[in-house]
Amino acid sequence: MDDTQDGKRRRLKGAMLGGSDLVPKIERDLSVPVKLRGINDFSKHLDPFPIVWERVHISPNYFRQNWRWDFRKYHIVCNLVTDGDRNPKTMKVAERIAEKLDRPLINNPARIPVTARDSLPRVLGDLPGVIMPRSIRLKNATPERLASRVAREELRWPLLVRKPGTHGGYFVGLFNSADEMAPKLAEDKREYLLTEFVDFASPDGLYRKARFFFIGDRIVLRHQIASQSWNVHARDRLGLMMERPGLRREEQAALERQLDAFQPATIDSLKAIRTRIGLDYFGIDCNVTPEGKVLVFESNATMNYLPYNDQPEYAYMAPALAKLTTGAVRRLLEAKLGRTLKLRSEQADSIEPVPSA
Repeated sequence: MDDTQDGKRRRLKGAMLGGSDLVPKIERDLSVPVKLRGINDFSKHLDPFPIVWERVHISPNYFRQNWRWDFRKYHIVCNLVTDGDRNPKTMKVAERIAEKLDRPLINNPARIPVTARDSLPRVLGDLPGVIMPRSIRLKNATPERLASRVAREELRWPLLVRKPGTHGGYFVGLFNSADEMAPKLAEDKREYLLTEFVDFASPDGLYRKARFFFIGDRIVLRHQIASQSWNVHARDRLGLMMERPGLRREEQAALERQLDAFQPATIDSLKAIRTRIGLDYFGIDCNVTPEGKVLVFESNATMNYLPYNDQPEYAYMAPALAKLTTGAVRRLLEAKLGRTLKLRSEQADSIEPVPSA
């Protein structure tokens, strides 16, 4: 790519491709805020790098409008449309744009559908060392359709039930039978995702959830949360982990050791998951069993990495992760652009290379 003009090097420019089915009109004015949903926080990692990023807003009817964005002025494009359940129409637009794009692209929208909750079992289910509970999508749910579909798919009760496009540990519930779930369907016959529940309690009776992030060719352990409930979420930090310093020390040790804290078989499984999904920036919520197997809860590019917890009890998180993450993002950008990037910070030399994952 030629990035010189009249013998002078131009500033690198990047496009942040974002949009939502909720916003039908393209907003071209960068000073006007646009309310988006179903995107990730990759943009928050980019401030240290000498790239001028612009928001490139798209809409569900983008290709029916007279005006369109000129992607030739950008050196790199980052797709932020990452939730096909929330933004199915805008996702199709992003896919069409990507098909004709002749610029480096982060998170090809064509790979986003493989991360849908009911698609992941087919994508990851045959990988060695990976436990992938089966999941189905039930539309126009009624008790009769529920019982018939579960029997046909040979799903095992209990089933975790949630609505498509929901995140953050929000479930409709955990049900032990079709009869138990029937009252809920009588109230609301909309679409549901049903996933087999796997009890992942540790030998000490606690439930542990790890979040790994795949950033280019790097794998970063983002956190490891312990809870007394199977529905482990970041808000649990205010409960059991706040009361028990030993659990915080356990997480701190894992964050500082990163992949060295896990068995080789676990690392091999994570690498296989990265390859199979094929995105540049995405996360996975999982439990690592005592045998080193990866029990997958979800894996997608809509997960957020930031912010770090700012409570004094969790002051170990930022020091363990900040430089590591910046190094991984830099490697990703350099691989896409085919050039070395210097950080804006004067501390650029202090950022050490991230060990190969």
